[in-house]
Amino acid sequence: MPYPVCYLSGKIKFFFLLSALMVLSACGEAANDASSSSSQKDVKNIDDNRVADRIREGALGDMTLGDPDSPVTLIEYASFTCGGCANFHLTSYPTIKEKYISTNKVNFVFREFPTGPQQLSYIGSVIARCAADIGGDDAFFAVGDALLRGQRQWVLGSDPRGELLKIANQAGLDSAGMDQCLKRQEIVDVINQNVKEAGTLYNVGSTPSFILNGKKLNIKNYNELDEAIAEAIANAGD
Repeated sequence: MPYPVCYLSGKIKFFFLLSALMVLSACGEAANDASSSSSQKDVKNIDDNRVADRIREGALGDMTLGDPDSPVTLIEYASFTCGGCANFHLTSYPTIKEKYISTNKVNFVFREFPTGPQQLSYIGSVIARCAADIGGDDAFFAVGDALLRGQRQWVLGSDPRGELLKIANQAGLDSAGMDQCLKRQEIVDVINQNVKEAGTLYNVGSTPSFILNGKKLNIKNYNELDEAIAEAIANAGD
């Protein structure tokens, strides 16, 4: 059965707004102006540089699981408001994690690619990254899992702030801490960088999208993803 996907249409013009419920906090603008792809050589060089740049602690780094020295790297571009991403993480990802990531055969990298409603998608990503300042990458993935599992409640419910606060509390963020978190422009800048690179390096236009050792995968279901990872691991051992 094909994965459902979520699309980002056109240029992102994003502003956090301070609403009466204070769900949104003023953070800034995100824009994705590029849609062209780079050569594979350019992709590798640029990505090596950004990985070195992102090897720093906390909210501004790349969010990774598995062995960073593994010869196989799987990047997922995803959105916390994307139903297809929630479907993947609730059905297929646990098996991928058990077989390949937890066994240190694959270095897994999660990068944001916000889809509609984009304001809420950014907010979810910012909160998850703030959690990394408290508990590292594991905390980011724990909050991310909670966001995806509870997606309908905080995206479609009547009290998104309340639902998001419940998730933030799990990472040690109280109400004031969450509001301060949502004002962190530098985190928004990192997310915007992920969006821009997704388009310029890999021609990503929907989520979830997967990049395996620098190449965008054209897959439709779990079996095809599993086969691609297994092949990459086998080739790395040759």
